[in-house]
Amino acid sequence: MKQLMTGYIKTCKQYIATAKGKHDVLDYTRAVVVILFVCIVVLFVICYVVPPGVIK
Repeated sequence: MKQLMTGYIKTCKQYIATAKGKHDVLDYTRAVVVILFVCIVVLFVICYVVPPGVIK
């Protein structure tokens, strides 16, 4: 199992070292940031803007 994980991590590092890999990691990071931001905004709206009792 350790060899499998070591190989997987090595392959990921090699992929990230390529131009396409760097671009993909940047895209995935941006997507995660956008998703987290939207979740925080929705949570804020639900907790502080919507009157109590509207959402059941």
